[in-house]
Formats: sequence, structure tokens, C-alpha cells
Amino acid sequence: MVNTKLSVMRFLMFMLLFTLVSCEKFFHTSLPVAKVGDSVLTLVQLKQSLPSAEHGNSQAKMSFINQWVDHEVLYQEALQQDLHKDPQVAWLMHDAQRKVLIYALLDSMASTVKEPDEGQIEAFYATNSHKYTLEESLYKYSYINSPNGKIAWEVYKQIPRVSWDSVQEWTTLNRVDSCLWSHLQKDKIGAISYPQRCQDFQVIVRIDSVRKAGERKTYEEARSLALAQMSRKERLAAIDSATKALKITHPVFTWKENFIVKEEND
Repeated sequence: MVNTKLSVMRFLMFMLLFTLVSCEKFFHTSLPVAKVGDSVLTLVQLKQSLPSAEHGNSQAKMSFINQWVDHEVLYQEALQQDLHKDPQVAWLMHDAQRKVLIYALLDSMASTVKEPDEGQIEAFYATNSHKYTLEESLYKYSYINSPNGKIAWEVYKQIPRVSWDSVQEWTTLNRVDSCLWSHLQKDKIGAISYPQRCQDFQVIVRIDSVRKAGERKTYEEARSLALAQMSRKERLAAIDSATKALKITHPVFTWKENFIVKEEND
């Protein structure tokens, strides 16, 4: 979650950088990797703008540099055409800066929220468990592969004295060969299929266990989602509380009669 927040903030700051100021004054002591006019992109900026996982990816670096060059060329041309002096553009620039500062403040407000412990997550799941349901049916099944139909039917006649290969993990239909779908969808535990062609084999399938779509997920399956929802709820509560407190120190006035009358006149 921390990495996601940092990525969002870096992206917003990077985009605002192109809109508001030139890059030339930042990290001027770092090695340059690209230059447009007097504006320089440094190695430090490049590394800070890329996810850490891509620091060793030359292709990702080159892609970013090419994008920076394109943006900087466009930015400098916009300045030459005095587009930043246009009232509407100036307002958009002001609004972009305003939003970045707001997002930074909101992030600071939310950073006071502590990660819930395991007991709190379990309690949250218990209260909301009805909301965490399987989107698709899950299956555990066993199978026997035979090289041809004759052998497969001989094996079929010897059931249940044969050995099965089992799929121990819960799996969805989209992770199973489509030739098995029709049998698995019977959802009948213990049901055994007739031999059927599946890729290069004749396959016999037995349904060992089924969890139908709509059934509740276990705590382990729902934990990550419950944690995310719980954290989001706590973060929003912290932001709301801090915002209400700020309204005391920053007096707020609204004149509804002004815009209501204007709308009626329009």
C-alpha cells in the first residue's frame, strides 16, 4: 500500500512538473540523461520517476526518456506561444497545483492511521463475511489420462480399483481444459465421466469437491480484500475528522442565494 501511495504521488508531481516548471533547477548536480534546450533530465530524476522494479530495465528507462523529451519539447513550445498567459490555461495550472497540494495533505492526514492487527481484521471479516463470496465455482478433481480410447475404456471398467491423479488446489473452470467443463459443471461430488478426448489423451474425470459461486469465502481468501476495505474506511474517517477540525480554523462561508438566483435568471 505504501508503494502504491508513493507511485501515485510521484506520478502527480511528475505531471505537474511538466505543467508548471522546467526541470532544469532540480538535482542539477546529477548526471544528465537528456536535454531539451536549457532543460535537463538527470539520472536522479529518472530513477525517482520509475518504479524501483524497473531501475535495471533499460527499455523502461529509454521509454521514459523519450516521453520526457516529447513532453519537454511540447512544454517549451507552449511557453514560447505564451499559452501559460491564457486565463483559462492559467486557471488549469493553478487548479493542478492546488490538487497536488490537496492530495499531499490528504496523504499526510491518512498516514496517522495504524495498520489493523489480525484480531481487528478477523472481527471486520466476521461482521462483513456475507459480502465476501465466490465469483466463480471452485473445483477439486481427479483424472486418469490414457493414450487412446481402447485403454481408457479398459481403465474405466476397473474403477474404483484404479489410481487417480488429483488436483489438490481449488481451481476455476477457466484454468481447466475446456474439454472438462461439461462434466465439472454437473457439480455432483463423486461423479465420474466417461472417457473423453482432451488434447492428446483420453481422460476420465472424477469430481472430488465443489464450492459453488455465491458461497462465502474463507477468512484466508477474503483477508487481503477485508484489510484493504478496512484500511480505506479508517483512512477516510481520519481525513474526514481532520477536515472537520480544519473548518474551525479556516472559517467557511457560502452564499447560496447568489448562485441560486443566478441559475434562475439563466
